[in-house]
Amino acid sequence: PQQKEGAILVNECNATERINFTTWTPRVYEHMQNATHLINLSNVEGQPNVVLEGAVCGLHLLLSDIPSHRELGYFLDAKFVDQTNVERMTFLVREMILGYDGKSQPLHDYKILHNRTPGKIAQNYLYFYQKLIREYGK
Repeated sequence: PQQKEGAILVNECNATERINFTTWTPRVYEHMQNATHLINLSNVEGQPNVVLEGAVCGLHLLLSDIPSHRELGYFLDAKFVDQTNVERMTFLVREMILGYDGKSQPLHDYKILHNRTPGKIAQNYLYFYQKLIREYGK
């Protein structure tokens, strides 16, 4: 939500060669293989698969403080920020840009990843909807 401010910050830190702002892309894994950090400051997320993919690739994570990110935060080494607090966001992004220290440890907790596969997510939705129909659909 603060891409304009982010671009100004990147320019101030002389990091335009190292920072890419992306929206949806079919080449996420390619970007992550060449990255060291993932900054995801969404207002809303469903299943934040890109965050898990970033963790698996060993990226340092800066995430918006929303429920779906916090849910993953119990398992990930991530920093959280209120995405409406531009001053705090700027501080943390600047810290990431200027304090680069290589990749993080990749996420190897396959139990977490197994529960987030498309098939497992669909299975959980199906279970939930069937339960709703049984309990409230009468």
